[in-house]
Amino acid sequence: MFAVDRASGALGLAPGSPYDVDRQTDVLVVDPGARTLRAIRTFNSMIDTFSIDAATGALSLRTADALFLSVSPTAPVLRPDGRFLYFAAGGLAQVLTANVDSASGRLSEGPALAAPDFVRSLAVSPPGSILYVTTATPFSSNTLFAYRITQSSGALTLITGSVFDAGFNAAAANFRPDAVAFDPVGRFAYILDRAGRTGAHSRGVFVFPVQTTGVLGPGVLGPFSTPATEPFLNGDPVAFALDPSGRFAYLVDATSSTISAFTIDAATGSLSASGAPVGTPGSPLIAIVP
Repeated sequence: MFAVDRASGALGLAPGSPYDVDRQTDVLVVDPGARTLRAIRTFNSMIDTFSIDAATGALSLRTADALFLSVSPTAPVLRPDGRFLYFAAGGLAQVLTANVDSASGRLSEGPALAAPDFVRSLAVSPPGSILYVTTATPFSSNTLFAYRITQSSGALTLITGSVFDAGFNAAAANFRPDAVAFDPVGRFAYILDRAGRTGAHSRGVFVFPVQTTGVLGPGVLGPFSTPATEPFLNGDPVAFALDPSGRFAYLVDATSSTISAFTIDAATGSLSASGAPVGTPGSPLIAIVP
């Protein structure tokens, strides 16, 4: 855990850090109120829960609240109100729901829902009404699906038909959705493309307006990609993140091992490069924005 200097953004190791968690911990998820942290342990098929001290950020393991699962959890995402945690089943084409007790914060495993194929990523629209699922289906652009979320129970119902407006043909555009992110109020969806051909590089991020029904479009902007570092070297964007204010976006490139920053046009959702790409040691896998 690091403390963030609010003036400069500099990081400083916080007292008590690092915390002793299982070495197989893969993903950390913080609830909307920043009171609870979930440590997702894919190999061990469980989720650890930590309380977060509001003043210091210090973590306290809640041993009694550990949730042992029937599957290996991957790609976890919380509904914005923090009442339900959705995750994929590693090695299975399934999406599961974990209920969050409103009083204690304790998790309980809910039902599994069959997905069209092995799940790559999950994203919940900011209103909390729709879950978007991307799959790892090879040689296909039909890799993005939407599920309506029942507000009271968190239950999922597949929305039939294309996620995209009728004016956009994903197959004709060789567009393969790999991951989805939203601006803070859910006006725009940012979709990271992975080309339909196995081994092909990503073209970057496409921006779609979001209808109240969850349909994406009409219209699309992009792709927005990382600048080429050499004249004949194509980039390969592999991860994308927005900051909580919705003003900035960050794109990780695996070929050049860089992170590129962008400013976001509030009216259109369009991205504009902000400065030169920043090099990182090794090959970065994801941009994490505090």
